[in-house]
Amino acid sequence: MRTALRPVFAHLNLLTRISAAALCLCWIAALSGQTSQPAPKAAPSKPPAAKSTAGAKENPAPASAPAPVKKAATKTTPAKKTSTKQDKKDDKADTSAKQPVAPATPPAPPTAPAPAAAEKAPLAPRSLTRLVADKEKKQQFEKEQRMAILVAPSYLGSGLSHLRYTVADMLSLEQELTRQGYNVTRLGPSEATSASIRQSLTSMKQLFEDTNQGTLLFAFSGHGFQAKGADGQPGRNYLVTTGANEKNLESEALSVPELQQLMVASGARRRVIFVDACRNEPDAKSTDAKKTMEKFQAAEGTMIFLATSPGGYSYEDEELGHGIFTHFVLEALRGKASKDGYVTGYDMRDYLERTVLAHALKKQRIQKVFTTGEHSGDFLLATAAPPTKPEETALPPAAKIVDAETPVLVQVGSGRKVYARQDGGALALFDAETFKPVALLTERLENEKDKDKKDKRKELAATVQERVRRFYGISDNGDVYHVGAVYQGETGDVLSRLQGRFGKPCPSSCIPLEQVPTLPGESLKARGRIGKLTDSVRALAEIFAVWKPEYQGEVIKIQRTQEQAKAVASTISDPTKASWKPYQLTHQPINR
Repeated sequence: MRTALRPVFAHLNLLTRISAAALCLCWIAALSGQTSQPAPKAAPSKPPAAKSTAGAKENPAPASAPAPVKKAATKTTPAKKTSTKQDKKDDKADTSAKQPVAPATPPAPPTAPAPAAAEKAPLAPRSLTRLVADKEKKQQFEKEQRMAILVAPSYLGSGLSHLRYTVADMLSLEQELTRQGYNVTRLGPSEATSASIRQSLTSMKQLFEDTNQGTLLFAFSGHGFQAKGADGQPGRNYLVTTGANEKNLESEALSVPELQQLMVASGARRRVIFVDACRNEPDAKSTDAKKTMEKFQAAEGTMIFLATSPGGYSYEDEELGHGIFTHFVLEALRGKASKDGYVTGYDMRDYLERTVLAHALKKQRIQKVFTTGEHSGDFLLATAAPPTKPEETALPPAAKIVDAETPVLVQVGSGRKVYARQDGGALALFDAETFKPVALLTERLENEKDKDKKDKRKELAATVQERVRRFYGISDNGDVYHVGAVYQGETGDVLSRLQGRFGKPCPSSCIPLEQVPTLPGESLKARGRIGKLTDSVRALAEIFAVWKPEYQGEVIKIQRTQEQAKAVASTISDPTKASWKPYQLTHQPINR
């Protein structure tokens, strides 16, 4: 039986082997077909089937075919289409047959340095992409140094158009940036000279030195003009600082290129500039389109936000109580520019460009924000949560009535400063640091007609008129104030001098007459009994004077007793009955 079946088993065994060989051949053919799929582009004359069968006949082919591909990939980054010609040749060919492969890939060298060139590019594209902020970046930002310099110059007597809200701009920015963790340096009307700004920016280098970290923010609220060059061509752009006007820009104002250089020299890694300037009204006397800033050159590593496009104007809004630009900068910092709690330079630019123009159009004005600056990318400006209580954004009442033309009195010796805001027959004094009321003074009923005043009038030019006004009052802490103001001009509204004295009243004479600081037009030596009697009569009227004048809807109350009123009257009739300290105007205004 077994012998009879042997031929059958032999045939079955042969069929099994044949079937297995056929399966192997099909499998090898399939593999060869997959590896040779790119071949039609390199060798379209031969069908892929012929190549796959050749690979199936020779066992070394599957192992040796990928080898050239690996070598080509290590030499050139693309490594594409280099194995197709080698697949046509026999694996036993010498190395000379493979030499044409190297020049067959010319695109490889130029593509290699492309990533390196992109990495070295120091400037961001104009279409700034928003920083992807997260908790780690916020913590790093809050650890770094953040400094801000805020500038609101005085234009008292400069002949430039009146600006009402520059001080309010400065105070609101100080309040918000302090809440955001910035250390703020405020340069108000009396301090905002070009020299003071240079000194403040130069001192920042000590804070950022050796760290090269942190943010330096500079904000200016005032006038900005472009000077004329020597050849009649447009000259440099200037920020008009205290003591400067359109005639002395080069000597007194701060040039924009110098500002940018000082910012870069500070060593801060991130530098931000806000300029709310070119505020001239189109119908103002001092307005000239050629004087407005037309260009603001970019500074590397700096974000620059300008209130208006080149040659344009920026405006103040009485309803907002700010410059339009500064108002929306404040809103952006308070969180309205971002929905995720982070405010970046991109957020600031996008928000300002949308909101400022929209608000200006409602007022039938055109004001387009202009942004510039060259930097390596977007960065954080603010991370604090938006304010939730009204008192977090409320300003002192004085911020609404103190403006760019409010004179500042400085105490001789101590440097203490007070704003002197006049309204009708009253003069309100506010502390320049806290903006809290210091004293409320009332005007004398009549102007003095001393002989020395008549003599001084003769010395003045015939076309110049001079008017002296005297104000007297007392503060809550019992200090008596005497202030004299001298006005000039055809209408007598140009303040030329402001001097005063303050001190504690004494029961009797406590200072020699020659040591009493005199007021403008005052001659203490020429006074006799009649003069003292007249002063006493006027002093009695001082006791019953009204002490609640209104300032643009805001009532500032300073309580005083009958005893304090008598002390004021006593020092008026006899100035030796107080230990006086002098006050003087910090900056002499520029006459027209």
